[in-house]
Amino acid sequence: MTIEGLQKWNDGPAKVLAVVLHGWGGSPKTMEYVIEATQFAFARQGVDVYAPQLPYAYRLRSVRAEKIIIDLLGAINSIVAQHGTYKRIVIVGFSLGGVFARRLFLTAADNPPHFRRGATFEGAESRPWASLVDRLVTISAFNRGWQVTGRTDWYSSFILNLLGLIGHLSPGDWRPTLFDARLGAPFIVQTRLHWLAYRRWHADIRAKRKAGIDLEPPVPRTKDPIVVQLVGRQDSFTSPLDLVDISVDGHDPSSPSHDRRYFYVEMLNTNHDRATVFDGTTDGIARRQLFIDSLTLPRRNLDKIASDPSLLADDIPQVDPTVTDAVFIMHGIRDDGFWTHHIAKAVRERAATSAPSIRARTPSYGYFAMLPFILPWIRRQKVEWLMDQYVGCRAQFPKAEFSYVGHSNGTYLAARALKDYAAANFKHVFFAGSVVRPDYDWISLVRDRRVTKIHNVRAAADWVVALLPKSVERWKKLDLGGAGFDGFQQAGKDPNVTQPTDFANGTHSAAIAESQWPHIAAFIVDGTVPPALPQTDFVPSQAAWLKPLAKSQLGLPLLVLVFGIVIPVLLAMPLFRYATGVGPASPLDDLNGGEAIAKTFVFVGYFLLLKFVITRV
Repeated sequence: MTIEGLQKWNDGPAKVLAVVLHGWGGSPKTMEYVIEATQFAFARQGVDVYAPQLPYAYRLRSVRAEKIIIDLLGAINSIVAQHGTYKRIVIVGFSLGGVFARRLFLTAADNPPHFRRGATFEGAESRPWASLVDRLVTISAFNRGWQVTGRTDWYSSFILNLLGLIGHLSPGDWRPTLFDARLGAPFIVQTRLHWLAYRRWHADIRAKRKAGIDLEPPVPRTKDPIVVQLVGRQDSFTSPLDLVDISVDGHDPSSPSHDRRYFYVEMLNTNHDRATVFDGTTDGIARRQLFIDSLTLPRRNLDKIASDPSLLADDIPQVDPTVTDAVFIMHGIRDDGFWTHHIAKAVRERAATSAPSIRARTPSYGYFAMLPFILPWIRRQKVEWLMDQYVGCRAQFPKAEFSYVGHSNGTYLAARALKDYAAANFKHVFFAGSVVRPDYDWISLVRDRRVTKIHNVRAAADWVVALLPKSVERWKKLDLGGAGFDGFQQAGKDPNVTQPTDFANGTHSAAIAESQWPHIAAFIVDGTVPPALPQTDFVPSQAAWLKPLAKSQLGLPLLVLVFGIVIPVLLAMPLFRYATGVGPASPLDDLNGGEAIAKTFVFVGYFLLLKFVITRV
């Protein structure tokens, strides 16, 4: 399939093919300055320009990012087949088009060893023409994805919040394409992890060649292209640290120019919209020249126009290749997660006796009340937050294997991440008070080597899981379940999917009690399956009173019925009859003015109390 758009063919055989991708809401026409400058830059070699009109030219068009990539690959296949004289291919992208430019190359290029492109990304295989791609030039591309912060201008904030709302609430798969490019979204995270793996693969190949070490297959046929990122100094569409993916692209100002592959170039007096406007003004002429230099300057000379992006922030984590293991320890809902630091300490103490160099991460997504937890789109925002953290740690610890400890909503974050992000892997996974569905497919993850071991501990009197997540299992779209009460159905069917037959003696947090910290640490560090010890902390059966309530699956529906409907109606009926005189007379309804005011205060107070409970409990 081809994507129609602006195609400018050279008069004679062209040695260069330039693929130019417009931004969100744009079109090939909005890239006319860029196309003209590209033709000028490669006039001597001869250049063909392919500038397709992409579906997101219509801002609310709901075409998935992966489908756009596959269609672009097909279009470029056809162009290369028809015009077989190309010696080079350059890909240029503005804004959202810049995000697509990197993924387009990665999908066409040779795949790094052991990296999963994405099992559901049909058509994501290498293409012969990818070996000709030697440069990507992006303009105002938000490589980490967009997000709304307190520093986002009011107009961009309004638009992005509206798109986020549409994307999260839209039925089925109807979401604007831009929704796929938000910070932490699967498309963005997979692209960042893929880029990281691709760059490291080539860096390792270069190091071995320099040291005279024989290369083992697979050896890449495709290049490690130069990336030049042009960013306007006045760009307020998104944060500079979201535009510049420092953790993935990296930047070592002490390294010689011939080893660098990424160059960050600032455009003066330029906001997001004017970044591709190369008009006759002083600033427009300067932007045009920077763009032409970005296309044509040899790598050794690009540092003359580039800046050091690491100066944008002081707290950029340093890469540490000596770390062999890392673990995320994630808290649940209604929990500030202070206990995670204690488990982190236990993990470090355990690692000190068995030699691996380990790092423990205990980030927090903040206090998470029950009502937001029930809403799937709110929970998935937390998953996106976690995966942004994951990419940063992958960049910081290139040699590390990652493990995971999760409690309550923390279990959901890991399970959903493994489902949505094909490049996510965890070595040892420990779950306590899990809110994941019991039918979750762990065995496939183990067989695909994305998880080495999973251990799930249930609690004997976990009323939180039994009455709430378990009660909504029948509605699969809510994506919750009672694995912290019933257990996982696949437990014991594979030796690496384990779950004790006994139950932690207590409620929702019983499995992460202080006595269990050493056992959790041993599992994370050594893979030792935690025993059901000490015996006082485990019992052979669950609370008898809780079993029938859990089996009824009436917990959440009953709570909504009683506290959301019955009680408000009972409080409102006397006031309604007093105000309208409608309804049967009753001594209870014989209110005077003072009593009516008092009951009004009670009615309003109840809703204020209910608001507090559902947002803080």
